Amino acid sequence: MWSASAPSDMTATAIPSALSNVTDPGTFSGFSLAGSASAPTSPSTPSFQEVLESCVDYRLSVAAWRICPPCILLLGTAGNLMTLWVFSGPSSSSSSSSSSSMSMYFKALAVSDLVLLYTGLLRHWVKYLFLLDVRDTHSAICRLHSFLVYVSGVTSAWFLVLMTSQRALCVVWPHRTRQLQGRRAAGLAMAVTVVASAALNAHILYGYTLRYYPNHGRYYCDYLHSDYEDFIRGVWPWVDLTAASLLPFGFLLVSNSLLMWKVATSVRDVKQLTSSGRNSQGKEEAAVSNRRKTSTSLTLTLVFLSAMFVLLTSPICVFLVLDYYYDYFRFTVTGEEDAQHVAATELGWALTNLLWYANSALNFYLYCLSGARFRAMVWQRLSSCGGWRAGLE
Repeated sequence: MWSASAPSDMTATAIPSALSNVTDPGTFSGFSLAGSASAPTSPSTPSFQEVLESCVDYRLSVAAWRICPPCILLLGTAGNLMTLWVFSGPSSSSSSSSSSSMSMYFKALAVSDLVLLYTGLLRHWVKYLFLLDVRDTHSAICRLHSFLVYVSGVTSAWFLVLMTSQRALCVVWPHRTRQLQGRRAAGLAMAVTVVASAALNAHILYGYTLRYYPNHGRYYCDYLHSDYEDFIRGVWPWVDLTAASLLPFGFLLVSNSLLMWKVATSVRDVKQLTSSGRNSQGKEEAAVSNRRKTSTSLTLTLVFLSAMFVLLTSPICVFLVLDYYYDYFRFTVTGEEDAQHVAATELGWALTNLLWYANSALNFYLYCLSGARFRAMVWQRLSSCGGWRAGLE
């Protein structure tokens, strides 16, 4: 993943509206503007901003935004570039049609993850470290940047779904799905995924613009009007949760279940051959052992990817849904604004965002951790370089 669309990035673009909602996206900016519409305070009374900055949760959120992004960017850049390098080798291009199409999916996922990290996470880091937001520089950049983050997030999630679904279909129905295993079919599937993601998020190109705020003397990337803000904060989180997390998880769950069922069936069949006495005992044991090793490696890789996808991408989607309805209750029923709540929201926002971006940085390491075949491919690529071979030997 979404990962996952970019629910995290959408809410972070605007500044407080005329209603001065303290959990409006403007409070997620590294320098909260929530108190800007408050009544003037006397010199002896601390402002809302000063109270907010004194909260521990707020300080932790700012520290998280300044410290964690470079680590995630470093891991993500190295891992995704390694994935591109490994699957660009001669063994990948000269393999079967199924393996060749899978290598296309791996490379597409790596590219999508890199785009997401360098459009979304890098922007947040620069904003919190230097108080500079690239989206505030031009209206076209405001729209296009937001659009790219969302599209790359959704496509990353669904590229993972395509990979897992193809693997499951190849294992369960290898002959019936042969036409789906080629490079052309994989390219078409990825093109449809990108177009569908772009269509789903096309409203961003309309609903974002630069707006001038006299109280701050500058332009901000903001929602076009209040109706669109209501849509983004009240309706869109549910759409995003479904498209970027729930639906991909459902497909991954079904695909993994099919794979594990097929693996169990295959091992059982080999055991039956063993008991029938058709082969020598040594060959039978070797066949069972090889089948188990292959199936275990494949199953672990898919289960790891699916579990990490859900664990890392779903919190931000749930956070946005809960935050909107809690906001509605707090301001509609009580009419209160609380600096401690804003600080806690900032911290929750930072942590769920960082988890979401981490999903785009860890795939390579999950491949290595859970996939014996992938580790062998990495070793083969490293060994094929003369300098590496000499150094390793």
